[in-house]
Amino acid sequence: MGMKILAQLEGTQVVRKFPLLKDSYSMGRSKENDMVFESPKVSRVHARIYRENGEFILQDFNSTNYVFVNGARVKQKSLEVNDRIQLSSEITLLFSEEEETPPEETRTHTVLDIHKHFVHKDDMMRLRRVTKQIISMHSLEDILQNVLKELTGLIGADRGFIALSDSQGQIMWRTAVAWQMSIAEQETDDSRFSHSILREALQSEGIVMRFNEDTSGTAITHSMMSLRLYSVMCTPLLFGGKVVGVLYVDAREVMHNFTEVSQFLFEFFAEHAAIAIANAHRFRQLEARSQHLQSKVNQLEKRVQELENSETPAETPLRYSAGGVVLNPSGEVLVVSQNGTSWSLPKGGLEPWEEGQPEIAARREIYEESGIKQLQLLGTLGDYTRTALGRDGQEDTTERKHITIFLFTTPDTELRPVDADNPEARWVPTDEVAALLTHPADQAFFTSILSQIKAQQVSS
Repeated sequence: MGMKILAQLEGTQVVRKFPLLKDSYSMGRSKENDMVFESPKVSRVHARIYRENGEFILQDFNSTNYVFVNGARVKQKSLEVNDRIQLSSEITLLFSEEEETPPEETRTHTVLDIHKHFVHKDDMMRLRRVTKQIISMHSLEDILQNVLKELTGLIGADRGFIALSDSQGQIMWRTAVAWQMSIAEQETDDSRFSHSILREALQSEGIVMRFNEDTSGTAITHSMMSLRLYSVMCTPLLFGGKVVGVLYVDAREVMHNFTEVSQFLFEFFAEHAAIAIANAHRFRQLEARSQHLQSKVNQLEKRVQELENSETPAETPLRYSAGGVVLNPSGEVLVVSQNGTSWSLPKGGLEPWEEGQPEIAARREIYEESGIKQLQLLGTLGDYTRTALGRDGQEDTTERKHITIFLFTTPDTELRPVDADNPEARWVPTDEVAALLTHPADQAFFTSILSQIKAQQVSS
């Protein structure tokens, strides 16, 4: 068994070693300590380390900035080889073991082994900067390019790729971005990376890490041997329990073999890449929705301009209304009565706070005239203009309405009108609706959209 030591690290470099030859050592800023650390964040007497029953125990002496072992704050802990100790955020020590008189090659291996377990401060700052950057991106191609560029640079991978998947979790190779490898037409296995490891990662929905000299008993894949790969990491990119992509890297040089730090950085990038990809998908959906709505606004503005320029007498007011064709699970259409004297589709005028939002007005009117709350919007059926109907059910030429009609479905079948002016609501077979509607313009419009409604009934 070798001698226990504390090695002080700066980044990945060992700058001081403290052989633990005595049974007790004090650590702190004061020069009276056995181990002195000149840092304003280290307390005068910060901690001590002592031997008990053959083990070394680390104890915090009520320091201002605490003691951490492997990232967790401790008051007292029995140390194990390769435990990482921090006195505040500035002093990092490694509890290690080395031979009493180690040869030069052994000492070099010890330093390299230290490097395998800790992320350099500069790399952590780079991680923070890059993740902020990719999460704010809206272009999927830019996200993939940045993730692969930064990841391969950080972990020293020789090659790699990142690709998106479709809604069924199948990899879309046309979206792939690669580094130092060709991935054209990778749907077949005659490729230049380990397909078996890729499949294992997708099936397990977790990271897979393999080495050509694996001591864990895991079989080395044929592709790793044939491609002369020393180490491989692959993981699906998961968001909300769904696969949104895949990330793969490998190393062909022994000096680039992946370490625990490599795996940490790989998993960190994978998690944030999945979030960034999901955000970009959502942005595209919202952008498409915004463009669709803007197109509808432009159409309405054009229609309003046409109406304003028509020969309609200026004294005839124009009111904006909205309503809907509502289909129940049986494919029947909702029809409502106004004042018990006329029948129409559920609709009504836009309130002042609903200006420019006809869908909101349509949902409100449907609820007031039928009691239905659960509505799923399928699309807009169009709009038309007609004269109003009076309370007696007769045409009122002193008022004109511009009506926008939406198509909804609902799981509800029970009808309970809330508005006293609309005392009755019915579910009516599609082919009988036009004949029941009172206003000729309502009949003409419903007839013109009948094919759209039936198409929806068939698809449902």
